[in-house]
Amino acid sequence: MAEREPRRQKPSGRGAFVFAVCVGRIQCLTHMQPLNTQALEKYVMTKLYTRAFGISSLDQERDEMLTQRMTALAFIQPTHLDIPEAYCNENSWVLAQRELLRINTYKAPRDKLVCILNCCRIINNLLHTGAAAGDGKGVCGVV
Repeated sequence: MAEREPRRQKPSGRGAFVFAVCVGRIQCLTHMQPLNTQALEKYVMTKLYTRAFGISSLDQERDEMLTQRMTALAFIQPTHLDIPEAYCNENSWVLAQRELLRINTYKAPRDKLVCILNCCRIINNLLHTGAAAGDGKGVCGVV
């Protein structure tokens, strides 16, 4: 005689409810794994930020020199660089600068990359709108 498989009984009553809740939580956790990873990364980098990205005295000196050089070159305008007027939308460049300045407010690498990506999107949009209204030189004249 062939052996019968034992019949599995479906949980009923309170057991069915507990089973359904457990299955729902497990499915929820598997769908949320990327979010959990991001949250863990953010938490760890917040706690370890000063050790991972500590500023040495040499870095401080280099930052000081860079700041002085940037201040000395602040007079340069787009016309000095032969950039066509179509690409000189001051508001867009200010938005791109603000995105880059926001990098220092974040500690997680993913958040810093999002700032860089947003800046690149703003510049890309500016270049495409400028190319559409430009003098035919295209993006290569600016880059």
